[in-house]
Amino acid sequence: MTSHKTYQYHFSAKALTLGTIIIVGFTSLFTYLFCMTYENNLLVSIIFLAPSIVILPVALPDYIRFLFCAITSRPVIIVSPDKLVNNMNGWTYKWTEIKEIKYMPFTGINAPPGGYTAVTLWDDDKEMRIGHNSIKCKTTKFLQTLIRYHKQNGGR
Repeated sequence: MTSHKTYQYHFSAKALTLGTIIIVGFTSLFTYLFCMTYENNLLVSIIFLAPSIVILPVALPDYIRFLFCAITSRPVIIVSPDKLVNNMNGWTYKWTEIKEIKYMPFTGINAPPGGYTAVTLWDDDKEMRIGHNSIKCKTTKFLQTLIRYHKQNGGR
């Protein structure tokens, strides 16, 4: 039996709010510290601004895509019988291009709670990550839906 239903998953309002607070908060704090120390000590002020110079180019592109999808009510993940679409990362793959789908916990000392869905492709074993914290869904049901569609519509 092949699934014909298309599922759409949207961004979490909690994740959007938290992301906004973090980006605006850190940028404001570092800019304030830069402005307070600029006249007295240029080196110290540059040290205060350095985290913004590192964080913003990394976080801002993802945040802008995140914000665009949230404002336009565009789904971040679309699961259809033909393909898997991830609008957060801008990639679309047919089920036949996907080798494996599995749950992976975040690891490391400063790892956030929870985990992500790892989508491994046949092409060079490239892995795509779908973070569960940023989308509004029940993790188990989301993962089961992906695995079911992959088994029914893909595989080699």
